[in-house]
Amino acid sequence: MWLSLGLLFLILSSGFLPIFTPITSANIQGNVSVTIVIPPKNLELLQMYVQQHVILNQSQVVKMFIPTEKINEIVQELEAHGITPSVTLNVISFSAPANLVEKLFNGQFVTFDFKGKKVYEFISRGSSIPGIIISTNLTKVLFERPTNLYNITQAIAYSYVTPREIQEAYNITYLLNHGINGSGTNIGILDFCGDPYIYQQLEQFDKEYNLPPPPLFEVVPIGPYNPNDGIASGWALEISLDVEYAHVAAPGAGIILYVANPSVSLPQAIAFIDEQDRVNVVSESFGIPEIYFLLGLLPLSYLQSMIYEYWLGEVEGITFLAASGDAGGNGYNFFLSPLGSQIVPATIPYVLAVGGTSLYVSGNESVQTAWSGESVIGATTGGFSSIFPAPPYQGLKGFRQVPDVVAVANPYTGVNVIYYHGEEVLVGGTSVATPIVAGIVDLATEVHGRLGFINPLIYSLNNTPALVPVKFGYNSPYIANSSYNPVTGLGYINAGYFVKLLKVPSESLSLAVQNLTYIPG
Repeated sequence: MWLSLGLLFLILSSGFLPIFTPITSANIQGNVSVTIVIPPKNLELLQMYVQQHVILNQSQVVKMFIPTEKINEIVQELEAHGITPSVTLNVISFSAPANLVEKLFNGQFVTFDFKGKKVYEFISRGSSIPGIIISTNLTKVLFERPTNLYNITQAIAYSYVTPREIQEAYNITYLLNHGINGSGTNIGILDFCGDPYIYQQLEQFDKEYNLPPPPLFEVVPIGPYNPNDGIASGWALEISLDVEYAHVAAPGAGIILYVANPSVSLPQAIAFIDEQDRVNVVSESFGIPEIYFLLGLLPLSYLQSMIYEYWLGEVEGITFLAASGDAGGNGYNFFLSPLGSQIVPATIPYVLAVGGTSLYVSGNESVQTAWSGESVIGATTGGFSSIFPAPPYQGLKGFRQVPDVVAVANPYTGVNVIYYHGEEVLVGGTSVATPIVAGIVDLATEVHGRLGFINPLIYSLNNTPALVPVKFGYNSPYIANSSYNPVTGLGYINAGYFVKLLKVPSESLSLAVQNLTYIPG
């Protein structure tokens, strides 16, 4: 870690990256937020269960994989120093004075300026704590506004497609006509800051587009927050979009909107969703460019801790999806290079990465091309991870490739969102595509039961009617073609065929709710 910080200092002090200033040691006054992620026990078995699609209930997960004794020892140590921690599965969270954190965990806080704000990060010199210690406010700075995540859902759309046209384009209509609408399932959505009017907005959206109200719609906080902050920050529009279009894809599913305080670490937020164990899928329309990890602004251990929480959720049967991004193949790198220009969590191999298309509708027919363009203007993000090697479902050659699948995202063929005080806003971005695909996956869980780690199952459907290649378009520097590619991935999902052709391994302990005997259109 110190080596990476030294390299980062040389890069930053050279003046090439004006959004940063050099790292310095710091004497931080007041409390800091700390997350300790204890690696699950029986780690190899957990990973095997995830890959074999073994689905367990939460009591089984806790008994087999949560290191309760270690956690209790750490909690007792913290309480002995006057700290009151909270525990979520294998994640311990608390707030404490910075100098006490440095003393307890044998480390030091360093600071640097990031886009005009003072950012701190804790660097451990080697702690006796058997876990990953995370204490930084960089993610808080990143998550204050969606645009800081390069999540450009506020781009103006010049034409739009309706919810019914979306249902037709992805063959969702066929499932709805056969009674498959998400009934008995819940979709999870993870966002930040809140939206004070989301209940009223969804009600108006449903009336305008003749959709039934969801059987359940609940807002669950992860940490304290003021929902009015969502309007000023732009997160309220993101929330409106995510909720409304997940509902379009699976109108019979319940919706649980998890709203996190930006100070909450991502491992803590994911662990909270895992512990609740109330949803079949989770849609994540945000991302952090990999280059921040490559430069050492966030430690690679942060990514490892996220993977632990995704594994624990997936062994419960939760499927995680994330937007691939809106900056083409190179827009998240400061020098417009593909290196480090993909975003997390989409590049994590245990997350389904969703890219974007342009959807053109004429009558009952529709055509899709890649959401094409230059990075500085906006285009679907795709390419190769600079951190994660290619997983088995991608052939184990080179690096993890994104996106996996695509759906409508181009702002020029955007969607209508009911927003603040009933205002109608046309938006685009892969934040449109992600909740739509999450809804499609949720429809499959109504039939097949919880699916958990779905990526290998989807890749096994390549060259079947379940996946329709998107052959035209580009995102600089990559070009789409008829095979799997770093612009449009495997293509878009034909929901009818997807639900019919999806094969769940016999090792899975998840029970199907319903069987299909029809042939999708």
